[in-house]
Amino acid sequence: MNTRFQLFNRIAQPRLSPDERVKANVTMLTFLVLGVLDTFDIGNLQLNNQAWALLKIGLGGYVIGRSAEKIVPALKGAMKKNEAKG
Repeated sequence: MNTRFQLFNRIAQPRLSPDERVKANVTMLTFLVLGVLDTFDIGNLQLNNQAWALLKIGLGGYVIGRSAEKIVPALKGAMKKNEAKG
């Protein structure tokens, strides 16, 4: 097997159990709700700049991770076909 394909395969392996994925989703949705509450001045909540930075980083990572979950299987298939050809 090509070393590039092996490296890609190792990186693409899911590292979270289903329970951990649920916890990650709930955590990010909680942060999103906090952001919405702060934005629309609902309740007595005000997030400081550091909390907003954490929220942006977390949501960005969440979106990238979810996108990668959808893209990786197609890339793995394409790399296997390419490996079989040459």
